[in-house]
Amino acid sequence: MARSRPSGTQTLARLFAAYGVRRVYTVPGDLSFGLLAAFLAEGMQVTSCRSQATAVFAAAGDVYASGKLQSLVLAPRGPGVQNAMAAMASTMDNGLPVLLVSPTEDQGTDRTGGFQAGTTGLQSGDGFAVLHVHSPERACAEVAEVLTQCSGPLRNSALIEIPRSLLDAELAPAEATPAPEQPINTGDLQRMAEVLAEAKHPVMVVGHQARWSLDLGALEALAKRLNAPICPTGLTIGFAGEEVETLGQDAVHDALAQADAVLLVGAALDWTLRLGAAIAPSATVFQLRDHPDTPAGARQPDLVALGDLGETLRALTQAIPPRAASPFATPMGARPLPPKLRAQVLDALARDFPARTGLVLDGGTGLILAARNIRPDAPWARLTPGLTGHLGGGLGHAMGLMASGRFDQVVLVSGDFSLGLSLADLETVQRLGLPVKILVANNLGMAGGKLQMRPKTPGLVDYHAATDYAAIMRGFGGEGHLLRSLDDWPQIATQLFATRAPCLVDMREEG
Repeated sequence: MARSRPSGTQTLARLFAAYGVRRVYTVPGDLSFGLLAAFLAEGMQVTSCRSQATAVFAAAGDVYASGKLQSLVLAPRGPGVQNAMAAMASTMDNGLPVLLVSPTEDQGTDRTGGFQAGTTGLQSGDGFAVLHVHSPERACAEVAEVLTQCSGPLRNSALIEIPRSLLDAELAPAEATPAPEQPINTGDLQRMAEVLAEAKHPVMVVGHQARWSLDLGALEALAKRLNAPICPTGLTIGFAGEEVETLGQDAVHDALAQADAVLLVGAALDWTLRLGAAIAPSATVFQLRDHPDTPAGARQPDLVALGDLGETLRALTQAIPPRAASPFATPMGARPLPPKLRAQVLDALARDFPARTGLVLDGGTGLILAARNIRPDAPWARLTPGLTGHLGGGLGHAMGLMASGRFDQVVLVSGDFSLGLSLADLETVQRLGLPVKILVANNLGMAGGKLQMRPKTPGLVDYHAATDYAAIMRGFGGEGHLLRSLDDWPQIATQLFATRAPCLVDMREEG
């Protein structure tokens, strides 16, 4: 007899779809197949990765590129969810909301201590909601409440653990509930407007938390009203694409040192601004945020205004009369890059970066610095390892950027150490035929430790000299090139960007 009522998996899939979930990243396994079938029946796109961490980073890249929560990660109980949680810790620090759904094994009185039974035992914390579903009557209502927290201004990440017994049970349905908007404190805005109107050298700083409610037109209008430069942080270089002019990274330090009033737009006094030390001590610091946050260091903003960033910027512009320009001193010139092959290739790429192309960086500080002049034409198209510097997420981030539908292709610049952490997902990129172009800055080891450790025990920091990432890519059925000289880059670049297929270039740099 055909089933007359939907199963728990079907009811949950419909609820996730009602909240806008369109894509699922997973490593298929025990307990997940029923939910996957239900997700597919709802028209969701399911991507099978080679590791749970890559699935999480793909979801993070997806939400960053999309600007809203449209995906989830499915990781069954036991090692699946535990592997995913390490990556979740990084994405949460970066302010990227990720929804992790984990089917669990029931743990009844007769199964206490059973293999991989029960939940993770994690509890909700700041910016992280944990739901252990128990009741079929309350399951959907509780899931809906968590989804509202993830998709609304709070942008919580969440772990939802659902026991096997409920996946085939009849669950009471729940309606999707929109999150309440954060009202703007107009009194705080008036005080900000008064100080900014009188400032001689106001500066605006846009941080990575501005991704979710920033209106670039409103940002540019206020900058023109104040005659203020717009500075990115290290995490938001190129955030505006070609739509709004921003200060070059080499000039940001001087601008902040001269400022007497600084307006942080979705930025925080964290390490991206040296915990406030990058700003002159005498400067007044205002912060605009669309959700509450905990100060990262001892220095705190003089005033904080909460609310939708676009609306807040428009309100400030209306409250500030037009003012005369007060130019800054000539900023310092660009610092010369070291004559390494990596820097030479990235400099050439910056001069001719393709349109409608996303950029993912996955490496240490040297790599991020070398790529600082690469500016995609689209806004919010550049993704880095973020606040925690979690390496190995580049392939996942690239997959997520492609899934958003905003880009024709994605360029991933990765260190060889970083790529090694998720090497198996080269197969995922090839299997899915994603136009991800991977440039490997290959110095055959860990650059940071070579000076200290090589004379003592070189095997700790030097990798095998025969390692050939281009050959590994070809082993997965893809296209791989070995690059040893900048002279060969123009020909390889032409081949790289002439195809929709995934490609890898091993930029071999000795030492």
